Parts: sequence; structure tokens; C-alpha cells
Amino acid sequence: MIKVQNLAAAYPQKGYKKIVFEGLSFEVASNVPLSVVGPSGCGKTTLLYLLSGLKKPEKGEILFRGNTLNGQSREIALVLQHYGLLPWKTVFQNAALGMKIRGFSRRETKEAVLPILKELTIDHLLDRFPNQLSGGEKQRVAIARALALRPSLLLLDEPFSSLDALAREHLQNLILSICRQKKLGLVHVTHSIEEAVFLGEKALVMNEGRYDLLSIDEMKMNERDPEYRKSELFHQYCNLLRAYLKR
Repeated sequence: MIKVQNLAAAYPQKGYKKIVFEGLSFEVASNVPLSVVGPSGCGKTTLLYLLSGLKKPEKGEILFRGNTLNGQSREIALVLQHYGLLPWKTVFQNAALGMKIRGFSRRETKEAVLPILKELTIDHLLDRFPNQLSGGEKQRVAIARALALRPSLLLLDEPFSSLDALAREHLQNLILSICRQKKLGLVHVTHSIEEAVFLGEKALVMNEGRYDLLSIDEMKMNERDPEYRKSELFHQYCNLLRAYLKR
């Protein structure tokens, strides 16, 4: 699904360009979820912006389904770390925002959004505003807005970092279930080693100019359940990922 070739990213800074990363290459097949991990400042979020088409690479190329990614694709949806909800819009209006921007009718929007809100168990919150929601509820609204666009690739930027442990695990289970049911590709950025192992079959470790793509797919995504977190295999992969981060 994704092929990255010799990718470099930079930001303008006081008259020169600051390189965030360069020489990054990797491939991920369809329906193989990828976890991106690494220390702060290594370029994880920048990579998501590049994959979403919101930012252009300084060098290199991104291929999506064999075609060069130039700008945003209707098949790719990005969920931001801080949700990106509009405070003056209700849950339903925020979830429907992407479809409204793309010109869908009210009937089409309602038919697409309501089942997703129900699947995410927030259909009883339709008329509430973001300041009336918990962190987990806000995150679900942001995910609903992305899923309403029927993407084939979902990009998540530290999606559960502000949630408590149980809420985080519940949403991790939910994301796995949704990706299985809808056959979505998944790329997510996280600081959590455990989350990276639970949600990914591949892990891209970005660490001070070194990039390692690890396989953690001995147990495929469709075979995982909450009990996987307690297994010896899960802890073996966590230790492997931790070792690469320490290198």
C-alpha cells in the first residue's frame, strides 16, 4: 500500500532549512498496520503529514497503491493528536464536517455518520459540544469524522496519549476491530511501546537518523484480542522494540 523512497523532510527556520529527517525508505503491504515510534523531535508527526499529503517532502517520493502521492488523497484520512474538533459545532456536526466540505447531501451525510457514531458508542451525544465531552469521547468524534469519508488508509497521531489506561486499551481494541471489519490500512504514531506492539504488525523505529523496520507480526492483527497483552509473545516484542529504541 505504501512505498517510501529516500524521503527527506525539512522546515524553514531563520533563513535556512532545518532537516527533520532524510534518507528514509520503507514499504508496507495492504492491511498491514504500521506503528511509528521514536523519541520526541525525530519526525514521527512530520511523516504522517507527508503520508497524508498535507506536507510535501524535501526529497524523495511516496507511492500510495503504486502511484506517486501528490497532495491529499480521498483514500487517506488523518486524525490529529488533539482531535481538531471545532468548539462551536456539535458531535454530529464535527463528525459530518469532512463530508460537508466534500459536498455530500444532508441525507448522504446522515446515512454515513449516524451508524459510525453508533458503532463508536457516542450516538447518544449527538447534540453535545466538545467542552461537554471527555477525552475519550472527543477522540471517538475525531475518528468518526475520519471514518465517515470511507478511507482505505487511516493515519493516527498519538491517538490515545491523553487517555487513562483503561480508556486507552478500550479504544485500542475498538480501532483493531474497525480496521479488521473495514479492511483499513493503519499507520499510527505513538510513544508507547506496548501500544506499538498491540496495534502494529510492523514497527518503524526512528531514532537519530537511524531507521529500522521491524516485523512484529507472528500474531496477525485479526488474531489479537485483549488477552494478547498478557501473553509471553507480546512481552517479547515489547522487549525487542525497547532494545531498538535504546540503540
